[in-house]
Amino acid sequence: MASTIYLDEDDVRVTKTELVISGTSTATKDVLGVSMRKEAPFGCLPNMFIGIGALVLLAGLVQGLLTIAVGGLIIAGAIIWYKRLPSTYYLLLDTVKGKVRILDTKDKDKNRRVHDALKKALE
Repeated sequence: MASTIYLDEDDVRVTKTELVISGTSTATKDVLGVSMRKEAPFGCLPNMFIGIGALVLLAGLVQGLLTIAVGGLIIAGAIIWYKRLPSTYYLLLDTVKGKVRILDTKDKDKNRRVHDALKKALE
């Protein structure tokens, strides 16, 4: 008897009996639960530009209004840049061997589909 297939796309296959992601297989009987998590980007360069903008803004207190405007624009640009950085989504499996982080991706929809399929397989 064939196992029920809940999801089969790209490098992910979720069936009633196993979960295969990028060639790594885990038996669904070993999975106790699954949760979807989000990791915010670190944003090193945008943070650096926020600092530079703050320094230019402070220098504007001595230099004048144009320097204050430039500092404000640098800060605003860096904040917009930081907000546009994509988050990383991943699944956290609670298995009999402990917690396992799988499927790191920027594609929230793909992670949602795998999460939902795995939830169905665990029912």
